[in-house]
Amino acid sequence: MAQSHKMYQLKKLTSKSLIYMDYELVAHQLLAPAQINNLKYKMLHVFKSLLKYKLWKYELHKDLNGSSLAMGEKVCLNLSFIIAARKMLNITEPLDYSIASGFLDNKLKQGLSKYLSNRALA
Repeated sequence: MAQSHKMYQLKKLTSKSLIYMDYELVAHQLLAPAQINNLKYKMLHVFKSLLKYKLWKYELHKDLNGSSLAMGEKVCLNLSFIIAARKMLNITEPLDYSIASGFLDNKLKQGLSKYLSNRALA
């Protein structure tokens, strides 16, 4: 039951999951230990893309530790996890990212929009 709830977090975005999710806990429940470093590598690339217009924030938080992040950066961190984990688990169902924009300032919205448009072109 717990694992199906964790998979649900990767299939439907909620404001609660974007703000409060402990991505490390979810990752350890869904992935094998050997996959965690690969996940973090993929997350780092997504996180950097989302913070493209706030690279100083990326430099401060590239350890992917969510404990001292402002809300917008925490949302970007959890989005990074969701995007990377979905790719690793081959989850292809569309996801509505619009709920995230309510938690992001203009620069983070711009980073998310740019990331999603680049991904759509790939």
